[in-house]
Amino acid sequence: MASPQLENGYTKIANEILSALFKSRISGEGIRITLFIIRMSYGYSRKNCDLSYAEIGLACCIPRQRVARIIKGSLYPNRVLSVSQLGSRTTKTFEFNKNFDEWTTREKKVPVPQLGSFPVPQLGSFPVPQLGSPGGVLPIRERKEKEKRKKAKAFVPPTENDVVQYFLENGYSEESAKKVFKYYDEANPPWTDSKGTPVRSWKSKVLAVWFKPENKINARSGGGMTLKEKNMANFEQARKELFGNG
Repeated sequence: MASPQLENGYTKIANEILSALFKSRISGEGIRITLFIIRMSYGYSRKNCDLSYAEIGLACCIPRQRVARIIKGSLYPNRVLSVSQLGSRTTKTFEFNKNFDEWTTREKKVPVPQLGSFPVPQLGSFPVPQLGSPGGVLPIRERKEKEKRKKAKAFVPPTENDVVQYFLENGYSEESAKKVFKYYDEANPPWTDSKGTPVRSWKSKVLAVWFKPENKINARSGGGMTLKEKNMANFEQARKELFGNG
């Protein structure tokens, strides 16, 4: 039985991008190819990935010739993907265009009803609420406070993986990240600083307090790898698992 776990790797992608893909008019096979490009780039904290049409076809169960036709005829001209060496038969560099406003695969427009297709209520057919009356117009101060409360975002504590990923992306050690997470998670109450003030933005707090030289990754001591080297090694390992050594 399959039991996927985040510890074995995951791909961070904004919900807005997924929503844009759902609304787009990209074909089903085009969506599969696009998601695979995202998996092999964003999944390894990279903006692009080097693949051949044959490798994409093998991973997506689509014939190589059809992969080439979909990319050349749809995904590339519609600006969903950018491709270097498009006409070459060798490995190419693919990059997903996250600015979906530039895509030309727009969703279908819903027709707008014409004026006169629905009856227009006559003036006086509905009672006008009085200022301060129950169900009526809120006082200005109360309305402003209500709008302010709506805009204020509730703090969502990060997971340990979130903190570790943020530290590694900025060149700081995993050990320091776990120490920071434990410090705030076990605080009383949780996620408050040393003065008891609630943490509103954990990334801002980490940036101001914990991003210090002593918490940096010593990239060359003990044979360690930088984050960029580690991501590249993971990418090559996944590529070998998918396609073998050929």
